[in-house]
Amino acid sequence: TGLSARYDKIIEFGAVKFKDGMIVDKMDLLIDPEMELSKTTTDLTHITTAMLKGQIKIKEALKIMKRFIGDAILVAHNAVFDVGFLNQAFINNGEEKITNPVIDTLPISRYLFPDNKAHSLGALCRQFEVSYDENVAHRADYDAKVLNDEEIKELVDFTKEKLKEIADNINKAEFNINPKKID
Repeated sequence: TGLSARYDKIIEFGAVKFKDGMIVDKMDLLIDPEMELSKTTTDLTHITTAMLKGQIKIKEALKIMKRFIGDAILVAHNAVFDVGFLNQAFINNGEEKITNPVIDTLPISRYLFPDNKAHSLGALCRQFEVSYDENVAHRADYDAKVLNDEEIKELVDFTKEKLKEIADNINKAEFNINPKKID
């Protein structure tokens, strides 16, 4: 419903599971925040208060989300925001936070393209000549699908390989770190 993980509420959860570049599962939940949405939220997400009335409540939605996420590596653009919102909701509802490994394409974009003025997901897509529809953007399942586009997927796969390489090198130095559980 806004930008504050502490004071605002989750109204949508969308995720897509990929294996070898193919969609193997997807989820898009609308969540009733039990409050009216601001015009700003509706304009950005194209989600209305009427669409959310009678939808699942956050406590049940969190259980469904956690089961769906499982031990997967999460990939998101501005993951600090998304995972922060999720974890605050888990805490607010007496649940444990998720601790999955996360690949955030926002800092990767800032690192690779420091001279770019914008680093939104749309800007990253333009950088890689990936189609991005601003009218559908900010809907969770759409953004998840965009992040699996072949060009961006290569960037994510490269990042995963580098993280595993770092974990392997650390393990060789007599530390015990599981490469699948890198934070």
